[in-house]
Amino acid sequence: MSIPIGPVLYLSGIPVVLLASALAVNFGNLWLALLGGYLMALGVTALMSGLWPAKKFRPDRRDYREALFIVAIALMLNELLFGPFATHLSGLLSAYFLPSPYVEMVRALPFWVALPVALVLYEGIGYLLHRISHAWSPLWQRVHSVHHEVEHFGVPLSFRLSYAEFFLHQMTRLLLVQLTQIDSAVIVTVIALATYGVFVSHANTSLRFGRMSRYLNTPDFHVWHHDPTLRVNYSIGLLSVFDRLGGTQHDSDSVPDRLGIDGLAQRRSVLETVMLRPLHEASDDSSREYERPA
Repeated sequence: MSIPIGPVLYLSGIPVVLLASALAVNFGNLWLALLGGYLMALGVTALMSGLWPAKKFRPDRRDYREALFIVAIALMLNELLFGPFATHLSGLLSAYFLPSPYVEMVRALPFWVALPVALVLYEGIGYLLHRISHAWSPLWQRVHSVHHEVEHFGVPLSFRLSYAEFFLHQMTRLLLVQLTQIDSAVIVTVIALATYGVFVSHANTSLRFGRMSRYLNTPDFHVWHHDPTLRVNYSIGLLSVFDRLGGTQHDSDSVPDRLGIDGLAQRRSVLETVMLRPLHEASDDSSREYERPA
């Protein structure tokens, strides 16, 4: 009986991310949890893409170069715009908007109870925001389409996100999760797990993941989200169950014929993505919802 390499590799990274989060809490530095999530995600993704590469949609040097510039700008601007607000958000909510008994009860929850609740809440909000980013033309044309206008699938695609999208997701998701007043160590662990799922789901690999894709966001599941003729598989992060609940799940043993956006004259430069320029002569169909195939 052959070993299911894809699922084993994918699942092996999750306890490592949890261990990194536990060590981060123990050392009193929650940033270590996020660093552990990033490093484990990059390691597993590089292993999948390097040893079991896919034949199609491989990124080139330009893809890596542009993605690194875009994510550097996104992280810098979000730290300036959002960082100071996020630092004081939890305290402001607990002091002025939420009753003390509720705050004390939530913060007393055991880690193993609070973690799945926060993960489902965080990624469920992400799923809804992702669908809105495709359905609402201003968000699609100027913001989220940055992630879709390339024709490759791999690590650079994980980084290719507009600073406006970073800001939207952080503000909305963290604000709503913070309303629960779940412990910050739990929140950081959730973000680390979601980050791991985002990176690994963009691995350019020939590995197959089978039934695991019904529950976890795998590369052979997420690649169909980048098919220009479909709008399916919106789950972002670790879990894929939201597509089953939302009726947007598409399972297939094959891969798309092409990726990107139909009718695109050329993809935008890094400067144009920063300036939130709309798509270059994209067809009108690119911003609408496509029907999920039977």
